[in-house]
Amino acid sequence: MKLRTIIVIALLFLLILFAAINWSAFTTPFSLSFLFGDIQMPLGVFMLGFVGLLAVIFLLFLGKAETVALLEARKQHKELEKARKLADDEELSRINELRRLIETRFDELHARLDVALETSEPSLGDPNREPSTP
Repeated sequence: MKLRTIIVIALLFLLILFAAINWSAFTTPFSLSFLFGDIQMPLGVFMLGFVGLLAVIFLLFLGKAETVALLEARKQHKELEKARKLADDEELSRINELRRLIETRFDELHARLDVALETSEPSLGDPNREPSTP
């Protein structure tokens, strides 16, 4: 676990422990005044509920941020895969083009060699010919 997570868990545990030790003070009824009127309610329970509501809102925002980050990462992954496939296809195309060029050149060289052998000496192309010695 990360240090930050351990600290948050420890603080949450301390808050729960504090509320449990002082539960009688938390449940003592008070008159709470709001803009629209007064309510008779335990202040500690109200504050714990408010902190819980803030925690839920925070978790919702955190979940939304995580979802957005995951969707963005997925989008980038798809773009990278598309770029990789395009690069692989281009490389394969260049390899095939190079192969065709080499085959063409070899065919040209083979044809030139055949012409050169035929024009220079007819017996040079004969494999049964015995080599001449000077």
